[in-house]
Amino acid sequence: MPSRRRTPAGADNQAGTPRKVRRSPTSPGQGGGSPSKVHRTPKHPLIEIGRARKKADALAGLERWKARHPQAVVHLQPADVLVDAMRGRFQTWTRIRVNLQHVPENLRPQPDPLDPNDDLDDWSHASMKAASRASRIKVSDGERPRRTPARARKES
Repeated sequence: MPSRRRTPAGADNQAGTPRKVRRSPTSPGQGGGSPSKVHRTPKHPLIEIGRARKKADALAGLERWKARHPQAVVHLQPADVLVDAMRGRFQTWTRIRVNLQHVPENLRPQPDPLDPNDDLDDWSHASMKAASRASRIKVSDGERPRRTPARARKES
């Protein structure tokens, strides 16, 4: 049995054969660009109703939206109301969205301002703590403050 010679990676198997180049995952038909610049085209018309820390508050906002748009609610199916539990830094929050694919286009309501629109930025509190901590530390002549040794911090 003749021994098969392995071709090195990236070498052409036959003379005159173009090299195979793997394209980067970008938008179809384009060679360059980064994938983060490609915008997704939504399949269904979704509108966000509200965001709240508690699920009950978000569902109450959905009921208020239904009262404001009764002509659209008639066409909604149970699967068209999307209740999402989103994860924050320390706790979860609830987002309510409505899929308007079964509502005729002339009856589709425009997105309203979010009804329960809680401040869900868990990181703002952390940045405020860091700022207050930095204001308490006294730095002289551009030097870093000296740490107090652990033994000196203990009370005897």
